[in-house]
Amino acid sequence: QPLAPPQFAIEILRNERGISLIGLVPAALDRQELLEDIAQATDGAPVADLLDAADYPAPESWQPALRHALHALGSLPRSKISVTAERVSVTAMVDSAEEKRRIETDLARRSPEDVRLALDISAPRPVITPFTLRFVIDERGARFDACSADTEEAREHILRAAARAGQEGRAECVVGMGVPSPHWARAVEQAIDALARLGAGSVTLTDADISLLAQPGTDQALFDDVVGTLEGALPEVFAL
Repeated sequence: QPLAPPQFAIEILRNERGISLIGLVPAALDRQELLEDIAQATDGAPVADLLDAADYPAPESWQPALRHALHALGSLPRSKISVTAERVSVTAMVDSAEEKRRIETDLARRSPEDVRLALDISAPRPVITPFTLRFVIDERGARFDACSADTEEAREHILRAAARAGQEGRAECVVGMGVPSPHWARAVEQAIDALARLGAGSVTLTDADISLLAQPGTDQALFDDVVGTLEGALPEVFAL
């Protein structure tokens, strides 16, 4: 009984020192052409070829998968790309969220039909200064004028508080660095809940400073009660 063909696979690592290739490729693969294609895609980055070869025919989708991996390699100076005939897996760091979106869109659009694409591309979070959030409830409804969060989980907590207060649809909230306290999301939730009790007005958090404004005509006793409750509940650092 003939032996089953091996699984051809390449792991491509690229960083500031150059590129390394590890794995098993078909013996029929033109290695010199592969190195030339990599050099062209990466402006001549040095390549360490540590590939082994096996004399078996390559699956039909091997070449399209490899071409797609090399295209990805050219766009990603800090990356690990794993290639088989069935799958291209890309892990990389880029400089901005905009670049991340552009590259993800491009790679998804170019992905060969019979090859699965797995992307894990990360970008540094922006520094937000001052760290700001403003939520408004008026005759136009409940909405954010500005929204910042320090983590994805914090953003979800904040958006749920906004929905409780009447925000309709999915609001935008930027995740970034510079938060004044790890309890930012809790302070925001409490501030939005307080504004919802008033029924109308605005609440603004600028770093650790909170401003709660009621609409004219708001019952004074209600306002005093809301302010007192909020002041007593806020995490340390935050001041109303």
